[in-house]
Amino acid sequence: MIILDNSVISAFCEIGRFKLLREILHKLDLQAIIPTTVLKEIIFDDALLAVTTGESGGDNWIKVMPVNNYAAYLKSLHSGEAGVIALAKQMNGIAALDDLDARKVSGKENIRLTGTLGIVKVGYKLLDFISTLRSQRQSAAVQF
Repeated sequence: MIILDNSVISAFCEIGRFKLLREILHKLDLQAIIPTTVLKEIIFDDALLAVTTGESGGDNWIKVMPVNNYAAYLKSLHSGEAGVIALAKQMNGIAALDDLDARKVSGKENIRLTGTLGIVKVGYKLLDFISTLRSQRQSAAVQF
């Protein structure tokens, strides 16, 4: 499982490639999870539509889970990052974070870690990345 921070979700949404995030995680056979602290931060409709508080499936592929014991991380982090780290530690999952301070805390806590670029790098290797981008570009009529 991978615990996503809003920074990762927003990065894919900002460039119009949110579906690519889902495809990469699906190819890796990773369940996408966000803590309730991250749910409060999501502003993109595509991401909100992907969230489920029940069993994931269909278009609802990001599962929301309650998080406890994250208060200790709030001294140096925002609630979203603190929730991701606490949940990743609790569930022995991978934390997907871009914030440098959050990444440092994750390292100190011996939590497996990646970020937006790490996911893209793995996706590039797993998927026929160029053809995926071309087909998305053609369907969205986006110019590079």
